[in-house]
Amino acid sequence: MKDKDKLNRKRHHKNLDGTKNRLRHNRHKHVSQLDKDRQLSRDKRREYRNIINDILDAQLSSNSLQVLFVLDETENNEKILVSKNTIKDNLYSLELPTFTSDDLNEYINLNVIPNSEDTETKDLDNPLDAVELFQDVLKEFFKDTFDIEASEVTFLKDKNLVVAKGITKNESYFKKVVVRTYNDSTWFNCNTFVNFGKVPFYKGSQTDIYFASSYDLGNVLVSACLLYGVLDYRVYAGKLETYRPYVGKTSFWTRGTMDYFLTYTDPIAMERLHKEEKELKYLLFGKEDGKIIQDINKFVDFQPVFEEYAEKIANELNGVQSQQEFFEYLIGKKGSTNEYSRLESEYFSRSRTKQGKSKK
Repeated sequence: MKDKDKLNRKRHHKNLDGTKNRLRHNRHKHVSQLDKDRQLSRDKRREYRNIINDILDAQLSSNSLQVLFVLDETENNEKILVSKNTIKDNLYSLELPTFTSDDLNEYINLNVIPNSEDTETKDLDNPLDAVELFQDVLKEFFKDTFDIEASEVTFLKDKNLVVAKGITKNESYFKKVVVRTYNDSTWFNCNTFVNFGKVPFYKGSQTDIYFASSYDLGNVLVSACLLYGVLDYRVYAGKLETYRPYVGKTSFWTRGTMDYFLTYTDPIAMERLHKEEKELKYLLFGKEDGKIIQDINKFVDFQPVFEEYAEKIANELNGVQSQQEFFEYLIGKKGSTNEYSRLESEYFSRSRTKQGKSKK
């Protein structure tokens, strides 16, 4: 009898070919509403990923070129044009406008007659060479393709990025955004909506670190491809020496790390951040004043709290009288930053952000 029971259990659990089969009492298992909701959520995320992946493929294609249309700029910020791609359910993404070198090469073949010297020195069958040779033609290409007139066009070949400035006419369908001041302690260190390799996409409030606007951007996705394009231009223009790209972090802002601490004692970084509000308002409103929706001063406003805590710990530690010694204390892992983490959590809490916005 026992052998027969074993045989029945085995028979209903696994087939002869090794595949598993559900036991009889599980054949009509009820699927809960929670399981259904979870499956719907998984299906929706999969659908989002497929659409976003198509957008990313178009951006990173071997013959694709991104365009940074700079409408206006300050020492640390730029007002640029971006394309808006609707995904689904009011979710949309912002990307740098893109065209293919094949499109440009076809335009050149139809509209430009090169002289003999050009054809001898350049291979017109190579689209990227065509871009470099006919940089001036890009102005006409942008005018005919995007309805944008620019007086200055520069091709950053190693970045596959075209920078267009001195824009005198813009009747395009592109959206205007202002890109905020770079800070390596906050950029690329917040939660991501989805990752494709080392290309993260940021969603909703996580995009406040990167953009400033006079209106709510809504349910927006922003890829690192757009942000890298802006930062590459800043390096080219001498606004930055370098920048730290996304390295796979998925945690919130890395408050509590040495990089975060040291930003407050970096005079160049803090000078840029203190200038930010004035620069952003100029780009958003010109000579007029207006309200910036994003809480742009959150990082800077925390500096006094940080300094007060650093001084408090320094006073408590025998012989430690400077912030540098405090940093060395933290590096040596001799102390605890639990109290500091608590102060940060309270300061950067969601309720505080809402209260701060309601007071403005």
